[in-house]
Formats: sequence, structure tokens, C-alpha cells
Amino acid sequence: MAAGRPGAGGRRAWVAAVAPAMFLATFFAALTSSAARGAAPRVVATLAPVHSLVAQVMEGIGRPLLLLAGAASPHGTTLRPSQMRALRRADIVFWVGAGFETFLAAPLEAMADTSRIVTLIEHPGMDLIPARPGRGRAGSDAHIWLDPANAIRILRAAEAALAAADGANAWRYRANGKRASGRLTALDRELGAMLTVVRGIPYVVFHDAYRYFERRYRLSPVARIAVAPHQPPGAGRLMRIRRAIAAGRIGCVFTEPQFPPRLAAMLVAGTGARLGVLDPLGA
Repeated sequence: MAAGRPGAGGRRAWVAAVAPAMFLATFFAALTSSAARGAAPRVVATLAPVHSLVAQVMEGIGRPLLLLAGAASPHGTTLRPSQMRALRRADIVFWVGAGFETFLAAPLEAMADTSRIVTLIEHPGMDLIPARPGRGRAGSDAHIWLDPANAIRILRAAEAALAAADGANAWRYRANGKRASGRLTALDRELGAMLTVVRGIPYVVFHDAYRYFERRYRLSPVARIAVAPHQPPGAGRLMRIRRAIAAGRIGCVFTEPQFPPRLAAMLVAGTGARLGVLDPLGA
């Protein structure tokens, strides 16, 4: 996609996190005013999808720092000294929650007296899906941004936290959030129309990251390769999936850029199923 007007960059980042789930890919470059950055709160966002939403709210005022860039997985990472310094300097930190960025739970708890920690999964009104039983963790599925209605709620959380920290620019945060909400509403309609034709087509995902997206657009996943992101699948699971693919009951198998594609490639080899890449983090 060609570069767009100011404000389009944040939308493209969210598309990069959401629309690849159904064959879209794009990039984001949040455009901000360098003149205003000095007065803005120092903000850190943990993940690219969260960062892009917060960046839209801060447009023209400042720019948040992205903690995990590229294909870094939030499920298993160690903070570098530079990342720890960025966290300690932050006035506001936006994260999904301890059930997702587990490596941040202790550092953010230690910062609670000096920084505002915004735990998005706990934001009032967030429409949550319970975590699947037997996953070794309780609570809710943490991939909340993959439902555009929840992404709008993340915008609201960002507006409130930024306005509280920077009252002089409160009206600008709210105006930016309103524009961003309108873009997400339009994208939701666009995706709904696009995905109508693939409802009912069975597919396999690498791990169970897409339930919010699937619920929103009534899609039909039938299996996941890995039970958990860093838990290798057993031979029995792989054999069952392979048999279903070979029997023609599965249209496509998706891997992710954060994990090696060899298992998915092995599952579709010699069958008519297609191999694709889904990127829930917009890397």
C-alpha cells in the first residue's frame, strides 16, 4: 500500500496485526509532530498492535516507544538493559496483562509507585473470551486486539490515561481517539464483507491466537498445531491433523513468523491444502 495521509499509519499497523489473519499485509509508520514531543508523557507500549493504537491517540503530540519490535514473542523473552531503562523512564506503560507478557509482571509491579501501568485486559467493558480449559492458566484469552471492538476499547483506555497525565492536551487525545475509532469501524465493515466468502472453510492455525477474530467474523478453525506457543505438539496431534488434511477436510494451514514453519510445511506436503502465514502481532 502506498503511504497515506497523516493518521493512516496507525491504521495500517492494526491492519498488519489483524488483517493478515485473512490474507492482508501492510506496514505502519505513526506520524507525529516532533515539535510537540518534548511536552508529551513518556509512553511505552509492549506490543506492535497496542503501540499502533496508542500512537494514533498521541498523533501530533508525541510518540510511544515500542518495547517488543519485529518478530519478538511476548510469550518468552528476556528484557535487555536498554528495554529496562526505557520502562523505568516511562510515565505510562500500556500492556495487555500478566497472562500474556508474563516476563513483565515483576518489573511493572516494582514500578507501580512511579509510573501509571495500564493493564488493557482489565479495562472496563473489554469483551473477553475465557481461556480454554486445560491450558495451565486461568482467566481470559489475552489476544484482545484482534476484535476491532476491543481495539476501540484500547483507544478509549489510551485516551483516558493520556488525558489524566497531560491535561493540557486532553482534547487532542480525545479527538485523535475519535478519528481512530472511525477508521477501525470502517475497517471492521470492510473485513466483514471480505470474509463472508470464507465462512465455513476449515483451516488449521499454528496456535490458539485468533479466537477474537474468528468470533467476530464467524470463521471456522478446526485445529491448532501447538497447544501453547512454546509447547511442541505431540506426535498424535500431528498425525490427526495430517490425516484430516490428506482426506481433503482442511483447506489451509497457517504458520506464524514468530515460530519455525517446518511443522506446517510438513503437514501440507503432498496434499492439496495451502500453506499461509498469519501474524497476530503485526511483525
